[in-house]
Amino acid sequence: MALLNGTGTPLSLYEDPDNEFVAGFIGSPRMNFFDGVVDRWEGNQAWITVPRLGNIEVPVALGTAPRDGTRVTLGIRPKNFDPSHLIRTPLVIDVIENLGGVSYAYSITEGEDQPVVVEWRGKDRPVEGGSVDVGIDPNSVMLFDPASGLRLR
Repeated sequence: MALLNGTGTPLSLYEDPDNEFVAGFIGSPRMNFFDGVVDRWEGNQAWITVPRLGNIEVPVALGTAPRDGTRVTLGIRPKNFDPSHLIRTPLVIDVIENLGGVSYAYSITEGEDQPVVVEWRGKDRPVEGGSVDVGIDPNSVMLFDPASGLRLR
């Protein structure tokens, strides 16, 4: 576990950050952050509604149950969007950055500070101006407290 003061190996900080600052600082492109709300608690999972992603619900395993209605920040790395996952949402692609073996697709939402960045590999890549369905792997999602920035586990 990466320590709260941001010390640890670069890989441990990337894979297991303890706060939103470190999660957003380590990695390129940076982690995507979305406002979310805890919709309900089932088993050991909080179901998070994410308005910016079409109000999809993402189940996130947590050790402590947050109350329904709790506001959270959901973090997803660009590489963790995957069209094969069942939790899916459409995105309009505004810009494609082709870098050879990898491309980055940018979806810009009016009124938001940062675009949604999705990493694409392989031959089937989105086109600018097109819409694509992206899948979200719930096991790769990180939750943060928007007030303190600390990771919720």
